[in-house]
Amino acid sequence: LKLIREQTATFIRDLSALRAEVGTLREKQACVEQFLGFSHGKIAESAANFADRFAVLEKLVGDASTVQDGHARDLKGLKDSHDKHARGLDELRAASSAHASIPDRIEYIE
Repeated sequence: LKLIREQTATFIRDLSALRAEVGTLREKQACVEQFLGFSHGKIAESAANFADRFAVLEKLVGDASTVQDGHARDLKGLKDSHDKHARGLDELRAASSAHASIPDRIEYIE
């Protein structure tokens, strides 16, 4: 009976020591989770924030693409207008080269 009491006392003492160690480990784990931001709900919240931020980025890229397409069309229109104007200017120069200048006309009349 004395042996059983001693063994029970040792068992209770060891069990108390283990409970204290488990409590210490839980506290350390909680500190680490808090430090890393992994406490309950933080991961899901972080994922939701990431999804929201990614959606905003996708929208911005889509908007930028639309604006870029508009700028490309405007630029093509300006290039076409410039080419048309350059052709008209070349035609005008060609036509004016066939005409005599005023000093040439006065010389011809004299």
